[in-house]
Amino acid sequence: MRAGLRLAGGERVLAFGRLVHGGWVVATDRALLVDGERLDWSSTSHAEWHDDSSVLTVGQMRTPGGAAPVRLLRLEEPGYLPETVRERVESSIVVSRHVPMRGRTGVRVVARRDASGGDLRWQVVVDAGLDPQDPEVAEFARAALEGLRRELGA
Repeated sequence: MRAGLRLAGGERVLAFGRLVHGGWVVATDRALLVDGERLDWSSTSHAEWHDDSSVLTVGQMRTPGGAAPVRLLRLEEPGYLPETVRERVESSIVVSRHVPMRGRTGVRVVARRDASGGDLRWQVVVDAGLDPQDPEVAEFARAALEGLRRELGA
């Protein structure tokens, strides 16, 4: 199995689990590998383990078009994969700040560092109840992002 993973130089396997349909999910120090697809930790927005259904939910950062892909991975043998995925996702976060716009509703600005220690990846998540296509919301999100970047000198 390891030979078919196409790992980058120095990349280490941390945990793995068998999918119900027979494939594998592998967590490395740099990414989650799902049936040959590579999901970098810095582009993974969240991960949640559902013990009762043996499903690992893995969300990706919102794409420029507005989609935020979510994968539901039903695991036959989870091993230490759920804990490892959660730790890797959380460890990529440098800063996460919620900025209220209307009452408690607003945007969350998140900066993540990729496993190579390179540049920060910035993400703005708009709370439910706000339309990210609304020009006022879009401008507020842009200003919140720029404000945090200025504050951090990034």
